[in-house]
Amino acid sequence: MVEFVTASMRQRECGVAIADTGEVRREISQALGDEMIAAAANSLAIALVASLVSTVLGTMAGVAMHRYRMRVLPVLVLTPIAIPEILMGVALLIFFVMLNFTLGLVSVAIAHIAFCIGFVAIVVRARLAGMDESLVEAARDCGATPWQAFVRVTLPLDTIA
Repeated sequence: MVEFVTASMRQRECGVAIADTGEVRREISQALGDEMIAAAANSLAIALVASLVSTVLGTMAGVAMHRYRMRVLPVLVLTPIAIPEILMGVALLIFFVMLNFTLGLVSVAIAHIAFCIGFVAIVVRARLAGMDESLVEAARDCGATPWQAFVRVTLPLDTIA
């Protein structure tokens, strides 16, 4: 790796080594290959989609688990955390095959979302359990609708989690 970096540096007249970004990019492309760069781009896309969707769905699940005492929702949300990852992977593979779902980026993103929702829900639920409910009640007393109270009071306090 050190040889790669030093080979990509060029000496200027003043004696300062400056990286030539075009040449570095070509050397990285040659060293890794186009398939590795495509795989890294796929990984980044899956990570971005999975984190955004699981954050939204996990927040909704955490709020629902905090406000309503349902028996089924915590089981559905927390089961992916409790079972081993290999078991969940095999179960999702069987599920996708039974539905004749094409295995690819979408199925991998769905699997990551299903796995991550539980972690987000636990953190959000714990944060809401420690939050002072009188703040939401004060917003409601001042005329805020339930949605306004959630967006302007609960959600900003929950973003810390």
